Amino acid sequence: MFDRSADATIDGFGVDHDGHASIRDFFGAEIFDGYTAQQKLDLSAFLLSFDSGTAPAVGYTLTLTTDTIDDRRVLADWSTLRGQARIRNVDLIVRGTINGQVRALSYRPLSDDYVFDAAPTRSLSRAELQALVRRGDTLTVMGVAPSSAQAVPEAVTNTTHVGGSRGH
Repeated sequence: MFDRSADATIDGFGVDHDGHASIRDFFGAEIFDGYTAQQKLDLSAFLLSFDSGTAPAVGYTLTLTTDTIDDRRVLADWSTLRGQARIRNVDLIVRGTINGQVRALSYRPLSDDYVFDAAPTRSLSRAELQALVRRGDTLTVMGVAPSSAQAVPEAVTNTTHVGGSRGH
């Protein structure tokens, strides 16, 4: 997952063809050796001026663990993601363990709960998810493009990332 302190991302939110390069890395390529530092900054600003049409919350990921579940910033970020889902900027998915079993859930803004993808009639509240994490489960909450929640593979649960990350 994206981490500001890491050199790599597996999310695919970069500018290179395979989604791995930052803009700084991109303009560090040999093809740009003839450009001055200022020209590279100007090109970067130009590229960043285009609206991609993707909400900034797409790709934003929080991993909830016993160490992070009561962190005010993490909880505030989770609330922000829920708010973005309510106004349809993103869908919100949850992947991780529930009672030690790997599970996938999707957030339902109208009922403010999380439904199991494998059993859509079963749901959990945010408070119930928090209680599960306090008992040792780990959950990753991620904003995804609207209507793509079901397309995100359950393999997303195989992350070892801890804490919040900003995927923009």
